[in-house]
Amino acid sequence: MHTIAHYLHQEHVHCDEEYNLAEARVGRGDWDGARRHFDAFLVLFETLMSKEELVLFPRMERAVGNAYGPTLVMRSEHGHMREILGQMQEAIAAHDADGFFDQADAMRLLMQQHKVKEEGILYPQADRLLFEHINTVLSAMDELETEACWSAA
Repeated sequence: MHTIAHYLHQEHVHCDEEYNLAEARVGRGDWDGARRHFDAFLVLFETLMSKEELVLFPRMERAVGNAYGPTLVMRSEHGHMREILGQMQEAIAAHDADGFFDQADAMRLLMQQHKVKEEGILYPQADRLLFEHINTVLSAMDELETEACWSAA
């Protein structure tokens, strides 16, 4: 049986791979490639955040009996990351490598800190809290991904 932690770690890996390709294209001034890879990254990343916000967090909140604490912090950080990513997307559209990398530095730091909290604390907690429902949670995440793929096509 897979764990929530393993499943979402793999999602992080896919996001990181696509993001790194986009960043490399910006560094080379390949704006078409940068846009293509950054757009693909955005779809993956938004799908990941949706899986957390729409599937995982509500179930965790029900299990502990409140919507405060780690999930509230994660939602706040997601909002901050969405703002930075919007600015990075604008920098790509403007062919502004300096603007992109200024935001990329902030984003990289925020993402690293966010992943440490998720992978080190939140996901293991989810596996403990939702142990009896892991397959249901993972199936719901897969369904959300399928919906995201159809809407992106």
